Amino acid sequence: MLVRTFAWLGVAFAVSVPAAERPRIVGIANIAVKTDNMDEARRFYTGVVGLAEAFTTNDLTSFKVNDRQYVEVSPTLKTPNEDPHRL
Repeated sequence: MLVRTFAWLGVAFAVSVPAAERPRIVGIANIAVKTDNMDEARRFYTGVVGLAEAFTTNDLTSFKVNDRQYVEVSPTLKTPNEDPHRL
């Protein structure tokens, strides 16, 4: 009985505490993905999606979405197990 009383007090307290105000999300600056075929990724992001290749560093190619957003693609996918969504 005592445990049940404390459980209800905990629920009542959790409901009565106001949630912290979260900042508004106004956009995503970039996403980073891995690939095992950089040529295919280039064809997809430039040809299908229509993004311009912005720059390439050692192991990273960035495709420009707009002045503040980029898709970063790295050719570092070594095994299909690294990608849980890959069929």
